[in-house]
Amino acid sequence: MKKNDKFSHSSFKTMIDVDGMELDDTYIQGSCFYQDSAPYSDVFPKLPEGGRCELLDCNVDNCKLPEGYVCTGRTTNKHFLEQKTLENWIVDERLKPIEPVEVAKHVTLGISIKPSDLPTEKRSEPITVTFDPDVKRQRAIDIVMSDKAKIDALVDEVLDDMATSFDKTPVGKVVK
Repeated sequence: MKKNDKFSHSSFKTMIDVDGMELDDTYIQGSCFYQDSAPYSDVFPKLPEGGRCELLDCNVDNCKLPEGYVCTGRTTNKHFLEQKTLENWIVDERLKPIEPVEVAKHVTLGISIKPSDLPTEKRSEPITVTFDPDVKRQRAIDIVMSDKAKIDALVDEVLDDMATSFDKTPVGKVVK
């Protein structure tokens, strides 16, 4: 299989009008075909029957791959769509949400990653961003409370403060 220099190391929104024969038995390296308009977008032409085209280290997110196209190397082929949370979620072929693109961010902020918990009404700001000081404070508390090392450090600090504040009161004796 030879490298297809014509379509490697470039960016394309569509190749639907390219003759599939130009791509057959070649590999395309380092190109971006990402579609921001919709998941499962038709971008690539059909290959001749039994044809093969490798996509090596390419971004083919939101692209439908016809028969014969193979992702290799670090090629990505995720399909995602913005939800009413104003965050992108990976979706299946029926465009049903599966999980947020940024799972770790949602978990860190204590935001559910279950599709059934998505809101029914569109938000005015992304769910992972807030300007509400009470929400920011609670998120900070949640982050600290989820980190055992931070909790231990806070407890040690409180114990040190208590030791210096009460060091004149012997343990087990009642002060009158």
